[in-house]
Formats: sequence, C-alpha cells, structure tokens
Amino acid sequence: MSRHNVSRKNARAAAERYLDRQNVDGSRPSHPLYAPGASAEHPHPPSSTADDAALDFLTDAVPSMRDDPAAVYEGKVKGRVMRLDNQPSKKQQQGEAKTKQKPPRRLTKMSNNEARRRGLYDLQDGTLSYADCLPLNELWSQYAEQLMHERLPITERGSRLAAADLHGAFVRVDKARVPSYIGLDGIIVQETEQTIRLMCQDSRLRTVVKGQVVLSVVVLGVKYFLHGPQLAYRPSVRSKVKFKPTTKGLGLGWL
Repeated sequence: MSRHNVSRKNARAAAERYLDRQNVDGSRPSHPLYAPGASAEHPHPPSSTADDAALDFLTDAVPSMRDDPAAVYEGKVKGRVMRLDNQPSKKQQQGEAKTKQKPPRRLTKMSNNEARRRGLYDLQDGTLSYADCLPLNELWSQYAEQLMHERLPITERGSRLAAADLHGAFVRVDKARVPSYIGLDGIIVQETEQTIRLMCQDSRLRTVVKGQVVLSVVVLGVKYFLHGPQLAYRPSVRSKVKFKPTTKGLGLGWL
C-alpha cells in the first residue's frame, strides 16, 4: 500500500473516531465545527469558535504530528485564504490578455491564396463595361502627367513610364507575333507577370501575352513604345528595374 493511501486511511480513521466520541447516542454532533453557519443576524460568527474547531480537527486528524498542533495551526493554517479552484499562472494570464487585446491576423487580413481561391482576382466578361473603366483611365492620365512632366528629358520620361503602374492606361498593340493581336486597343484593367487584360471599346475583355507584343501609349502628346518582353515582371517588381532607352522616330523605343 502506498504512503499516500496510508495517510488517507489514517485521516479517515481519525475522523471516524472523532465522530464516534462526539455522537455517541446518534444525535447531531455538538462540536463547534458543525455549528450553524453565518446568518443575516450574525453574518460573521466568532473567530474563536472557528479557530478552536479547526485546531481540534487538526489534532484529531493527524494524531502522529510531532510538532505542537497549536504552533502548526498558528504558522500554516490560521489567517490563510485557500482557493478551491485552480488559479492560472501569470504566463497564462498574460497570454489571455494578449489574445483579448489583439485578434489573430487571419481574422483581419485575407491571404493572396485565399483571395485567388475565392476568385476575387478573376474578371469575367459582362462584369464591367468600357464606360465603367473611363474614370480609371482619367485617373491614370493625371498620374502619368504628374510623373512625366514636360521639364524632364525625354529619356527620363521613358524610364519612368516603364516603371509606372499601367492599370488604367489606354494602350494599343502596334506589333505582335500573333496577327490577331495587331490593332487591339483598350484600357488595362489587370496585369500579371506575363499578361495584360484589356477592356476594349466593345466592352469585351481580351488577354494579351506581353512577350509577343509591342505596345504604344500617348502621354502629353508624345507616343511611347513599350516592348512587352521588357515588361515581363510583376508591377511591384518592375518599378525597381532600370531599363535602357533609345529614341526612335516619334517618342521612345525600348530594347
């Protein structure tokens, strides 16, 4: 039998002996420990009665105690508040406080993979018209005029255009390996690393592969040529790339 079980057995036996002494005739025990609790008339029973009851119970429950039961009670029991629930540690309390103050990021921000899975980046025919995209083109024209003002050298303007955001620009396909691409024009409504999507004047979306075309765009009365292979970057990456410009005829040609 383990030591823990022996201690429990001794405590139980001591409690039974105590009850037998206090309740010989089968009536209710008269020990102060079993006295009525606090009431409306006496909300706080005398502390001496509770102290005596606790000391007597400690003496009877642990008869083999070497130290004086009164000294043990005064030093380890009297005046102590004992919690019956499991008090959380400081680390757990701090973790709960952080959880309440700062919600998880996954609840406040959607990832790119989740957005693609839900089709938020997909544009379908019929969802937009050419007229819907005209305000976007007006905003891009203002942006391009501020970016490429007339005081800049022509080569500097071309470098800025190549690194600019082209969403909203009205472009035309001047040269292409695919004959059906030639002559297409429209407003760029979506750009990826390898393609652009144009909203044409007939309100149809058309996808053009960058590596097979030469695009032209007019800013401040100057026509610029953009070679598709040089634009085969994501827009965020292309803004950091430095291109080598050469002037050709009207405007700027990119090699």
